[in-house]
Amino acid sequence: VSEKPRAQKYVLKTFKEQNVEEFKNEKEAFNRIRYGDRPPENIITYYGSFVRDNVYNIILEFADQGNLDSFMKENPPPSWVKDRIYFWQNLLDIGRALVTLHGYRDVEFKKFKMERYRGWHQDINPNNILVKSRSKHPVYSPEFKLADLGLSHFVDDAQADWDATDKDSYGTTSYAFKYDKA
Repeated sequence: VSEKPRAQKYVLKTFKEQNVEEFKNEKEAFNRIRYGDRPPENIITYYGSFVRDNVYNIILEFADQGNLDSFMKENPPPSWVKDRIYFWQNLLDIGRALVTLHGYRDVEFKKFKMERYRGWHQDINPNNILVKSRSKHPVYSPEFKLADLGLSHFVDDAQADWDATDKDSYGTTSYAFKYDKA
């Protein structure tokens, strides 16, 4: 008896005409960070985009557990040591997404002949870390993926001066601090 293939779920993120710049920026960000035909680790997968009737659309991977904020509200803190380890190991994998965005992927740049860049997300917060179940894994061992690249921006590596600061795109201020260059 063969198993019936499961239908794949996707998310359709829509932008109205007044948010066309955010749509373009997010689409460009997803295209820039792609490894050839592979999506980057720990960043929600981008499948494509289209415009219809002045509505701008991006097709993304579906995260069945919502975002980190809702996950933390819906699940009690892990009580077993093993569950705590699973949870923190997986959450800290978000660092891989930051390595991708910040442009520190020398192997991929060479292998896929990619244009070198430096990037900033500018809106990392619990609502922009999505949570995806792994089959046959405990509740505290999901995959965490960074999402919402609409405020991100990039500079070509030749222009980057290795300074981790840049213009402020006014992301979620609750999770940011003001930094003034002296």
